[in-house]
Amino acid sequence: MDCDLQDRPCEIPRLYRKALEGYDIVYALRHHRRDVWSKRMLSRLFSMVYNFLSDIKLDPKACNSRLSRAR
Repeated sequence: MDCDLQDRPCEIPRLYRKALEGYDIVYALRHHRRDVWSKRMLSRLFSMVYNFLSDIKLDPKACNSRLSRAR
């Protein structure tokens, strides 16, 4: 989770509950970004270029909130 609180800390329990269901990695997705128009467009452009150049595909809705299990 980022330190700028763009992603809501109150979502941590929901991520944790999913992990308790047996998932090793839990990602959060944003339904509504609260960024200014220019930042959303730059983010979308970055994702498009990255997806074109890489074998790893980014989901533009993905945010930095995630939980992973250490093995």
